Amino acid sequence: MRTKIKIQSLMIAVLAIVAVIGMPRSAAAEYVQDSANGVNYDDIMYCQVGNAERYYCGGGAHSYIYLQNDGDTVQNVKASSSNLIAKVTERRYNKYKERVSGYTYDDNGNYIPPKYEIKTDYSSIYISCFAKKKGSYKVTFDVVKADGTVRCTKTIKVKTTYPETKSPVKKITYAGKNIYDIYPYTKTTSGKLSVTMNKGFKLKKIEVITTGKDGKSVIKTVKNNKTIKLAKQEKYTSDNYSSKSEYNRLFPCTDIRITYVEKKTGDESETYYYLYTMNRK
Repeated sequence: MRTKIKIQSLMIAVLAIVAVIGMPRSAAAEYVQDSANGVNYDDIMYCQVGNAERYYCGGGAHSYIYLQNDGDTVQNVKASSSNLIAKVTERRYNKYKERVSGYTYDDNGNYIPPKYEIKTDYSSIYISCFAKKKGSYKVTFDVVKADGTVRCTKTIKVKTTYPETKSPVKKITYAGKNIYDIYPYTKTTSGKLSVTMNKGFKLKKIEVITTGKDGKSVIKTVKNNKTIKLAKQEKYTSDNYSSKSEYNRLFPCTDIRITYVEKKTGDESETYYYLYTMNRK
């Protein structure tokens, strides 16, 4: 087993703009290091009620789990209440080169370079949570060895808060509903999007942003009061020479980016809204 890199306490804080809401992203509060079982993890995390999980774009909550033993994984994620949804939404694996043959020469004395294989060892796991109602919850998960036996079981405390709401846009609707009333996600994956700006602002452009199979953003400009389609799944793999990451979002997100102009100053700005669907695959 290769020497593992010691990872210190990880505190993630990402600023999300939700309809010009300055909303701080949920962050883990405590980081536990269990050297005996080779697992480090956030044992307390906070999430805002009704905000679907969206890594890098705010809302939801994430617990970071670092597994030091080769072949270990996280399984059997369970929430203490039906008002909380918990799921592994991201897995990252460290990749490295290992020499599998030595320096040799052929029968003619020509040098044959050594051969290498790409292997993986330690991994990082993210558990995401979504709270339907305010309260204190728990999430348990098993750290499972490569042979399928359970190494240990851990518990994460989940604490909830309410988000603040404030919007400069007068009204925005999707499929006939005010976007703020679509709680916490919609089963309607195709519907008309309508935007009405407040006095003093001019709508310039509406863009619908989803995530492609390669993990890159797919941006489509749409006209106001026209039908748009929401992402049904947000599953992709990021793979390069040093690492591999797998993503399967609990709530696939469709970003609505609105570009507008302030009439008095002529300044151009952007604001974002988010529509979520349930990933059932």
